[in-house]
Amino acid sequence: MKRNRIYLFIIIALSVVPFWYVHRSPISAVRTKVFSLGFFDIGIHSTVEKVSDDLYTIEPAPVEDETLGELKTYQVKRYGIFYLAEYYGEV
Repeated sequence: MKRNRIYLFIIIALSVVPFWYVHRSPISAVRTKVFSLGFFDIGIHSTVEKVSDDLYTIEPAPVEDETLGELKTYQVKRYGIFYLAEYYGEV
């Protein structure tokens, strides 16, 4: 029984710690969102700047293929110890 609890703790820790690592700050949350949208190079090598309390811009901005629009501004919200980013639109 005790061994099962240790295994459960290890599995939970291995799931939560990497998620926390990529969502530990607003800047890393924006980079993770851009990376998960498929813009790998921009997600790794970009500059993120704060515009207002919860809005951040990324330079160079990724360009969406269908509309050729720049995905430049992201809104970051905090949920407990995690930050999550969503595309906001043009400011």
